[in-house]
Amino acid sequence: MKAINTRQIMRFSRRIIALFLLLFIFLQIKGYAQAFDALGNIKFEHISEGLSQSTVTCILQDKKGFLWFGTRNGLNRYDGVKFTTFENIVSDTSSLSHNYITTLFEDAKGNIWVGTMEGGLNLFSKENETFIHFKSNKKQGSISHNNITCIYEDKNHKLWIGTENGLNYYAPEKNSFVFFRYINGNPKSINSNNISAIFEDSHYNLWLGTKGGGLKFFDQKHQKFISYVNEVSNPKSISNNVINSAFKDSKKQVWLGTQNGLNRLVESPNGITFERYQHEKNDPNSLGNNVIVCLSEDLNGRIWMGTQLNGLYIYDQQKNTFTNFYPDPLQPYSISSNSVWSVYRDRMGTMWLGARNRGINKWDYYHKQFKHYNLSISGNQKLNNNDVTCFQEDELGNLWIGTDGGGLNYFDKKTNKHIRYFYNPKDKNSLGSNAVISLHIDKKKNLWVGTWGGGLNLFDKTTRTFKHYLHTSNKGANMKGENVYAMCEDSFGNFWVGTYYGGLYLYEPTTDSFKQFLNDANNPNSLGSNLISMIFEDSRKNLWIGTVGGGLDRLNRKDGKITFTHNKFEGSKSGRIGSNLINAIIEDSKHNLWIGTGKGLYKFDDNKDIFTEYSKENGLPDNVINGLIEDKKGFLWISTNQGISKFDPAKEKFINYSVADGLQSPEFLKGSFFKSKAGEFFFGGINGYNSFFPENILEKKNKLPLCLTDLKINNILIKPNQKDSPLKRHISETQAITLSHDNNDFSIGFASLNYSAPQNAQFAYILEGYDEEWHHTSIDRNASYAKVPSGSYTFRVKSLDTNDKTEVKLSITVLPPWWKTWWAYLLYLLISMALLWWYRQLIIKQMRLESDLKLEHLELTKMQELERLKSNFFAKISHEFRTPLTMILSPLKDMYHDTFEGNPQNQYQLMIRNAERLLRLINQLLDLSKLDSGKMTLASTKFNLIDFLKPIFLSFESLAQKKGLTYVLDCSSEDIFVLADADKIEKIITNLLSNAFKFTESGSIVLSIKAVEKHKNVDLNLSQYIEITVSDSGIGIPQDNLSYIFDHFYQVVHNHHKNEGTGIGLSLTKELVELHQGTISVESQVGKGTTFKILLPLGVEQQATEIIAQDRSNNYVVNDFEPISMVDGTALTSVDNSSDEQQPLILLVEDNDDMRNYLHIRLCKKYNVIEAVNGQEGLQLGLDKMPDLIISDILMPKMTGIEMCSSLKNNVQTSHIPIILLTAQTDSVNKIEGLETGADDYVAKPFDSNELEVRVRNLIKSRKMLAERFSQSRKLVLEPTDITITPLDEIFMKKVLECIEANISDAEFRVEDLGKEVGMSRMPLYKKIKALTGQTAVEFVRNIRLKRAAQLLKQQQLNVSEVTYEVGFTDLQYFRTCFKKEFGVSPSEYAKYGGENVVTEFDKNV
Repeated sequence: MKAINTRQIMRFSRRIIALFLLLFIFLQIKGYAQAFDALGNIKFEHISEGLSQSTVTCILQDKKGFLWFGTRNGLNRYDGVKFTTFENIVSDTSSLSHNYITTLFEDAKGNIWVGTMEGGLNLFSKENETFIHFKSNKKQGSISHNNITCIYEDKNHKLWIGTENGLNYYAPEKNSFVFFRYINGNPKSINSNNISAIFEDSHYNLWLGTKGGGLKFFDQKHQKFISYVNEVSNPKSISNNVINSAFKDSKKQVWLGTQNGLNRLVESPNGITFERYQHEKNDPNSLGNNVIVCLSEDLNGRIWMGTQLNGLYIYDQQKNTFTNFYPDPLQPYSISSNSVWSVYRDRMGTMWLGARNRGINKWDYYHKQFKHYNLSISGNQKLNNNDVTCFQEDELGNLWIGTDGGGLNYFDKKTNKHIRYFYNPKDKNSLGSNAVISLHIDKKKNLWVGTWGGGLNLFDKTTRTFKHYLHTSNKGANMKGENVYAMCEDSFGNFWVGTYYGGLYLYEPTTDSFKQFLNDANNPNSLGSNLISMIFEDSRKNLWIGTVGGGLDRLNRKDGKITFTHNKFEGSKSGRIGSNLINAIIEDSKHNLWIGTGKGLYKFDDNKDIFTEYSKENGLPDNVINGLIEDKKGFLWISTNQGISKFDPAKEKFINYSVADGLQSPEFLKGSFFKSKAGEFFFGGINGYNSFFPENILEKKNKLPLCLTDLKINNILIKPNQKDSPLKRHISETQAITLSHDNNDFSIGFASLNYSAPQNAQFAYILEGYDEEWHHTSIDRNASYAKVPSGSYTFRVKSLDTNDKTEVKLSITVLPPWWKTWWAYLLYLLISMALLWWYRQLIIKQMRLESDLKLEHLELTKMQELERLKSNFFAKISHEFRTPLTMILSPLKDMYHDTFEGNPQNQYQLMIRNAERLLRLINQLLDLSKLDSGKMTLASTKFNLIDFLKPIFLSFESLAQKKGLTYVLDCSSEDIFVLADADKIEKIITNLLSNAFKFTESGSIVLSIKAVEKHKNVDLNLSQYIEITVSDSGIGIPQDNLSYIFDHFYQVVHNHHKNEGTGIGLSLTKELVELHQGTISVESQVGKGTTFKILLPLGVEQQATEIIAQDRSNNYVVNDFEPISMVDGTALTSVDNSSDEQQPLILLVEDNDDMRNYLHIRLCKKYNVIEAVNGQEGLQLGLDKMPDLIISDILMPKMTGIEMCSSLKNNVQTSHIPIILLTAQTDSVNKIEGLETGADDYVAKPFDSNELEVRVRNLIKSRKMLAERFSQSRKLVLEPTDITITPLDEIFMKKVLECIEANISDAEFRVEDLGKEVGMSRMPLYKKIKALTGQTAVEFVRNIRLKRAAQLLKQQQLNVSEVTYEVGFTDLQYFRTCFKKEFGVSPSEYAKYGGENVVTEFDKNV
């Protein structure tokens, strides 16, 4: 019996245990389900990288927005992206006092207080990021203990600090602490020194939580503590005396976390009670663990509790349920640790959890607000393809989902299952294509499916099959478009189908066929494009067709016809649509039409026909609009290629959402948007689809602060307390910084303190004064600059989050290096001024030196010019001397040698005239010398000027007649008396008249004399003066020479006119006129003549030593211009009548009449002489007469002797004529110049006439000997060098010989033919050949033929007859006669005896 009972008891025990196990498993499964459901809404992000240590003991958000995390090894400041760590540094007394952080608190002034374990209290200075230490020591007023447990500031801004040894409050005025401790025997004192929590209730009463002493109410008025402790018999007492944390929620309820559950402090008229929340085994909604470490509250009013070993609990006050969150290795977003040491809610509502050894857990209140459906498991829902293209909802509220490649999905909400429809090539009733791109349910509840490549499909609900409307060869009436992109059933019951490439179709239900509308390029009212993307009917029953490339079309119905009105992109025209790619069309509740395009969003005002554009510049995340839906509040929800945007049309404000908010991906698909009957929105993309109710999407209402986080110089982090730091306080607290010139490589860190989705934050920054445009960044939160020049700049950074456009500025001054400072520039200025002064002095010195050099150069130039003029003068004067000397010496020598022939009287006159000419030249030189030295004086006398000048005038009359000039004396009165030096007046007039005759070949010369009144251009003291004018019609003087003609030794160079004279005549004239206190001027035009005008006073005070009273009326002037042996003044240009024609012909070219006549007389006895008075005439006579010799002067008018010689020697007709040049220029340079032109001899003046005759005779004889050598030569081969004396003659003879040789067998070849060949007429050819060979042209040609015959006979290959005809003879007898005459033997004998041997013997016999 006992055994049975024992077995029964054991079975019953096992059943009981199994029952408890099942119950435990049930509870665990239920708890797991609850936790899993919670995880579906609350997911944690884990943050540990960058923390100084992984156990977070306390959390704080300061007023700027930075988050502070205390750990067991340092303090961390977090800006949403990176951590900045503060640690204890033994050598730095301003660093943290200890690395174990127990509590954090920020007071009303923004001071951050840091409590440590064993390190006492720290006050953090934000300005320089240093710490002030408050430690417990023996000094009075120090803090009571170095283990700080809690910190609190009451309503009176008194700071309370809890320690493990009492309560303290801080007295800032004394910088000391007042503390309260347990006093044995004092009931009013605190009964526990280990303070764990400090708080104020709703009435601002101060409460203290202790570790073991329960809760204390501090009566500050009476300075006593009232204790509330656990009473075992009282369920409304506090549940445990160890209070770990205290928290006052948004309803000002005080919650206490203890070692034995959660307590809520309840204030009532009956006193203070506590409501307990503890673990109850039979209540799954109760607290799972009673050890509460920390407390906080979320935005939904739920209490968050961190426990020692059971993770996190969230208490929902409305449902009175506790939800537990604990680590789950299978869930990446579960809480990271079972031990939660701190819980904190920031200003955005994000919940932060500090876990033991697991870092930070973050739950974003706004995170993952959009439900996401894709291929991955989410509950029991599953898609078969991620590219979701379209949606439709049936009458049951179930959802049809089209995919691109996965076919059609039907989601049954009741069964929570998906039914899938695919294309099956073996089943003709299956879906036409797996690429479903449009869906439509018509008024008859029929589902139409548009596919790509599979045409239009109609779904049959009964059979669950598809009817295809696709063009085939058998059914031509069906649709031709295979790609159905859009469908719409209008208010008239018409069913419209838009296709890609196939245009627009209208369904005809009666015939079950379609009518097509296409684009016609020739019809402006046709469809805008055959690529249809969207069809929409507005409330006004207008049908809008969106196209790809054709813009937006409105369908018009009139008189049974359908036309289309186009709205296309028209460049940058204002008020028009900006893109021809239409992706979405909707009408809002205010009847505005909204169009989504590939280039932005457009609102269309149908009344005004105006489009308003919205783009990225207005806040859109992207300009490609893929979908549009309006919610109940009038907001537009827009899907783009960069997320979803919520648009407020009234405020024109965009709020953008990204993947961080739960979106399937940034990119959504065109046309994939739908609004269910329940108001749920669906947007499809490339990674599934999102669904949401717009009213449940929470906005982030808190403003996100933007601040600067750090400053780096040369890539080194700069802190305020560093040596030479430009920061006096932290960069976030700084408005301006100054950098030295070698610290111009810097970077500035910044953050928006956005903890909700920091990775999505967008920034723009610019350094004004350096950057030209804004820089945009997201990942890199630093603005780096290198080599920034000195100057003042403003760094600006702003957040591009359209919900919160904040900006921070920092003034930056980069100092210049010392060499660019103001005092350096002042020094540079002083140095520059000194250098300029020195340079100026140097320039002045240089200019003086250059001036002196220029002056010296000018003086040297003048001296050189003077020397040149003197040299030229002496050359001229020597010429002027040598010619008359020749005319004196040569006749004298003839008389001396008794070789003179002719009239002695004429020779005496010739010699006297030339001697007087020499005397005048010498007197002029002496006068000029006296004038230059100032020693010449006037010997004035009063005389009749008219009577005085008439004899001088008449002395030139014969010369005027000889030259054929009109010579006029014009006197205004018969008697004009003057007081002047008659001798000098004579020299003045004689020089002027001489010049006039010298340069006038035709026309007239006028001497005018008249008394006139004072001239306006003459500054004379007397009122009357004499005007003497000498005018001619000669060659004139160039204008640029007029200012120099009165200079000493200056001569105007005239082309084709001999530069006669010495260059002192006009200079002397001017000096003599000015000696009379008169003036002389000149006017001249080249080719028209010259006028000299002299103005002399009628009476002047003369400084003369004597007055000459002699009568100057007699003319004593010797006529210097009348030549001897002249009949009528013309040169002898023909042979004298008594001459012998056999005598050689000599051409005499000389402009001096005396010289020419003298030479003519000397040569005419032995030679025929012809004359020319200048080089040009001599050249012409040389060509015409071809004389045997030419004698020419060098300096002559029109053409010099050198030029004439060159022309003759370079002419083949006259190159053989010998030429003798006569000149007064005896230097070797002029002699070499003459010889180089081809002159055969050069004779200097004065010369011996006998010597000249010998030279003439020798040259003529040498030419005759050369010709005789040719005529007597027996050489059979004749070379041109044998008979020529110049290279030109050699070329001529070579050409003549070649021409004769070429025509030697031609009996008809004549001299005329030879002249044509060599380019010369008959007479010049005769004369040329005669002069060179001594033979006539005919004799020369015959001589060449005979020499050729002799050569042929010598070869003995031809007989005499053949040779006769071979060399151009036609008469054999005549040939024999000529040959024998030439060679002395007959042709046959010449051939018989070897030619030259015979001739040699003949010559010997002769």
